[in-house]
Order: sequence, then structure tokens, then C-alpha cells
Amino acid sequence: MGTQGQFALQISRFVDDAGQSADKVTREIVRSCYDRIVARSPVDTGEFKLSWGVAELGAEPVPGSAAITGGPMAGKVWRISTASPYAWKIEFGGYPSPPKHGSGRTIGGFSTQAPMGVVGLTALEFGSIVGEAARAAK
Repeated sequence: MGTQGQFALQISRFVDDAGQSADKVTREIVRSCYDRIVARSPVDTGEFKLSWGVAELGAEPVPGSAAITGGPMAGKVWRISTASPYAWKIEFGGYPSPPKHGSGRTIGGFSTQAPMGVVGLTALEFGSIVGEAARAAK
């Protein structure tokens, strides 16, 4: 069984335990991941925070969390993405060190507001996010 199949099986088990619909649990998982990523996104002009979108795999991302609001969600692969050209540097570092203009919001090549990135931290919390969604659905 592939990774997606294993993931779907884990979600199904959580849903069975919660006694709720798969759509409700999936919606809460995607919403929680989205909210955490946006909350962790550093702010300079605000553009990066506003650049996140949600979409079913293969579809164009919908800005913000509008894609989470309705319709069937379970059994699909969802992605949270940004087209921001500096997202990679925020996540993995790579800003000039020291900053080009003598001072700035970076240190050691990383954003001082998100020195450990935003997506990776959320990925590390994924197991607890799924558990929280299942418990909330009970």
C-alpha cells in the first residue's frame, strides 16, 4: 500500500473512532494545517501571509481558505501552497547573511520571524493535528 493509501487508512480509522463523517474530519485537518502555516508566516509587507491557497491536487489553488468551506473533501489529496518567489528562502534559509542593507529581518540567512520555517513545523505536528480533528468530531 502506498503512502497515500496508508494516509487514507489512518484517516478512516480516526473517522471510525470519532463516529463522524470523513468530510468533517478532513476539512478540520486541512483548515488546521492552513491556519498554522499562515499564522507562522513572517510579515514584512503582508504579501507572503496572504499568498497561501488551498486546492485539491491538480486544481488551481484558491486564495485563502475558501476551498475548505464546503463540498466533499474526504478521499482527495489536498495541498496548501504559495507562489511566493521567496517561500523557499523563508522555509530553508538562503537570505544574504549579513543582510544586504546592513540590517534587516534575517539572521544567518533565515527570517527572524520564522527561523525554523513554516511548513516543516506544521508537517511535524501533522499527527497531533489529525488526532485533534478526530477528537473534535466526536
